[in-house]
Amino acid sequence: MKSGVCGVRSLSQSGIFAGLWEMAQEAGVGLEIDLRKIPVRQETIEICEFFGENPYELASGGCLLMTAESGTKLAAALLREGIPAAVIGRTTRGKERVVYNQGRKRYLDKPRY
Repeated sequence: MKSGVCGVRSLSQSGIFAGLWEMAQEAGVGLEIDLRKIPVRQETIEICEFFGENPYELASGGCLLMTAESGTKLAAALLREGIPAAVIGRTTRGKERVVYNQGRKRYLDKPRY
């Protein structure tokens, strides 16, 4: 809380895409996310490619999605404590939930449960 956390969501029952959608829906905000900044292990990507799965839709036990006034400060505080963290995007006014990947823009789909 000292680092300005505004919201926290566990991704243990959903993937990052579902967590992002739900968090934005509940907060009434839009999103701009950089797909390449979402940390995913190479072996996860390779296994997902083999089975035709999307790694961003996998249940992600042990992962938390957090919002804060300053994502950079929050990530730095977590890293100082030995907790892996990355700033993957920001909230925006409006309702658009946009994911960028190497300059290409796509809209986040509503999760399928």
